[in-house]
Amino acid sequence: MSTSATTTSTMPTVRLPRHRLGIALLAVALGVTTLATVGTTSEAAAVEPGPLACDDLDPASCLLPFPNDAFTVADPSTDTRRRLALDPETTPVSQLTGRHVDPPAWNETDGWSPGSPIMTVVPGLDLPRTWGTADEPFSDVGINTPGYFDHRDHLADIDRYEAQDAPIVLLDATTGERHPFWSELDQSSPATAADDLLFLRPSVNLAEGHRYVVALRDLRDADGEVLAAPDAFVAHRDGTATGPRANHLQDVLATLDAAGIARDDLYLAWDFTVASQRSLTEAMLAIRDDAFAQLGDTDLADGRVTGDAPEFTVDTVTELDPDEANGTARRITGTVTVPNYLDLPGGPTTSVFNDPDGDGLPEQLDGDGTLQARFVCHLPEDAAAGRDRATPLLYGHGLLGSPFGELDGGSGRQMRRLNFATCGTLWIGMSNEDVPTVVTLLTDVGGGDVNGDFMNAIGLPDLGTVPSFETVAERSQQGFLNFLFLGRALVHPDGLSSHPAFRVARGNGSGSTPAIRTATANSPSPLVYDGNSQGAIMGGALVALSPDARRGVLGVPGMNYSTLLNRSVDWENEPALAGVFETAYADPVERQVVIALMQVLWDRGETNGYAHHATDDPLPNTPAHDLLLHVAFGDHQVANVAAEVQARTIGAKLMIPALADGLHWETDPYSVPTATYPHRGSAMVYWDSGNATPPNGNVPADHDGDPHEDPRREPGGAHQKARFLTDGIVVDVCDGQPYRTDDHPESGSQPWCTGFPAGAFD
Repeated sequence: MSTSATTTSTMPTVRLPRHRLGIALLAVALGVTTLATVGTTSEAAAVEPGPLACDDLDPASCLLPFPNDAFTVADPSTDTRRRLALDPETTPVSQLTGRHVDPPAWNETDGWSPGSPIMTVVPGLDLPRTWGTADEPFSDVGINTPGYFDHRDHLADIDRYEAQDAPIVLLDATTGERHPFWSELDQSSPATAADDLLFLRPSVNLAEGHRYVVALRDLRDADGEVLAAPDAFVAHRDGTATGPRANHLQDVLATLDAAGIARDDLYLAWDFTVASQRSLTEAMLAIRDDAFAQLGDTDLADGRVTGDAPEFTVDTVTELDPDEANGTARRITGTVTVPNYLDLPGGPTTSVFNDPDGDGLPEQLDGDGTLQARFVCHLPEDAAAGRDRATPLLYGHGLLGSPFGELDGGSGRQMRRLNFATCGTLWIGMSNEDVPTVVTLLTDVGGGDVNGDFMNAIGLPDLGTVPSFETVAERSQQGFLNFLFLGRALVHPDGLSSHPAFRVARGNGSGSTPAIRTATANSPSPLVYDGNSQGAIMGGALVALSPDARRGVLGVPGMNYSTLLNRSVDWENEPALAGVFETAYADPVERQVVIALMQVLWDRGETNGYAHHATDDPLPNTPAHDLLLHVAFGDHQVANVAAEVQARTIGAKLMIPALADGLHWETDPYSVPTATYPHRGSAMVYWDSGNATPPNGNVPADHDGDPHEDPRREPGGAHQKARFLTDGIVVDVCDGQPYRTDDHPESGSQPWCTGFPAGAFD
């Protein structure tokens, strides 16, 4: 465990864009004084202290409290006017390599994650006593058992944050308003110091580019006694501390004074700045816009397919018996040619963005380098028989998986029965081919030379030297582009539909006609998206970026891996994931710091960094979108709380009826805004397979069997998805009843949800 120090660090190792480098170095060298700013940019503190090596406000770990503007510097060239400046000597250390997390990739960003866990260790903290809920009802049957609930927890009533005397306040200093969150103590580790690690988790993603102030006051122990503030903070609170850090914290305290939060009552306070939209999305938008411009399409917001089709090959065509293949008549594999913005030919699993100018904007390798994105498509029976053209559907596969095999199974079966042609490619960065790199990075998130003996001992290849966690984030962004090019190839009239594999004979014997719907000069793109699990976690970002898929369905969704990991059996029960990571980062407090650091980069490669612009506030040069979230209640792999954060952030309405009374963990469900059927626009639907209410804390649900795959198997769910993807309307397919799956023990021998037409949607 790192210890804290109050000295200012030397300039950390950084890889800065050239146009920012001189200004940033000058700012650090001179200790720039920055006047406060307001509006959509960061409201910087009045006195600039320079970056700290450690913050002595919390001695439990060097980077606590987290996130923290003590670890940033002024940078007038960024949108927030700040930039991360982590010291390479004080970041967490891998016990397997002995190396600190190497921070250059982090130090390019202009703020912290919009979904970051906010963390500090508070010894002896009792949250129910602190929130005054110790006498609220709770069950003593234990988590993950039927009948479990705990209404003492903040998650059971998120709106407690609004109370005038709330003991924990998350203040948006840019607007002066409180931001919604829930608080929890770390339950993911055995009895250690982590028992006192306090998380604040935003229940709606933090606003891009805004500065936030955290205030803790009137915190109590199990006996109800008020906890004494740490000595280091008392000196700042009472005005006896001196120096640049003291001046900065006086500005923080003044911000709280103006909001009516008296400093005399404070246990701890600090501030942090959230990354800007440009910092989060600029690289991805740059490669997308450049790649589509090469096709001749520069206006991606107009919903029109113009310019050329991407180049492609068709490698195999397999005719299937629809009766044996559940309505699937033809399987097609091939490749789509995509501009390569990674630094190695073909974009192998250890590659990162090609950025020779160091300006943060990737360039196409060698000026015209490309890679081949492999795809698999399935034509449904109706389309292959020439009865009706199929709607092209991009499908996103699950965790570290592949569409080859997953789409051959049941994941796309229900949609093919409704005449959707399902096509997918690899989520490079998070696909089956990336497993060795991902596991290697978990041994040392900062990258470097690989411990070959250790990798061989766990049955994985020695990759030599790998970059830092940026590998996952940057390959994932190239993966987004691969999906976007596959989508354009599907809907362009000169694309895949021009190949015999995607055509059928005309009924009159005069040639052939496309088996899938394509765009025309007078009609928008017919492309839609459907993805499950990881395909939903990353799919929300893909739809937010897509010029062609205006609607998408996210099956068993969530976002923000820093929230999801400890709550997922995929992570916690997998030796090659949590097991390796916990060996590398053995201290449970620093382990959570590393997860939060990973999220700073992961935002660029999953929905968390794009959520504010996923629907009706689109990214630049991008159309608006609608999303339908199908959530499995009690999901063991993707936590329901993360789906609810996503719904609030993107403006999706929770459809009512939702769950049977008493199932949801909230005392007064639901804090997600609700709507009734029919509904036009983004929405969230809960599917119940009879599982127990999931635990409130950061541990997985694992009782009654995993319902993770149930929603995608529901015929009623498929009809609801098809209607939404067809015309944007969410219809009731369960006749006004709570949405039970056919796997629910009380559904009986007959399907529970039957309120949909057998073959049509009108």
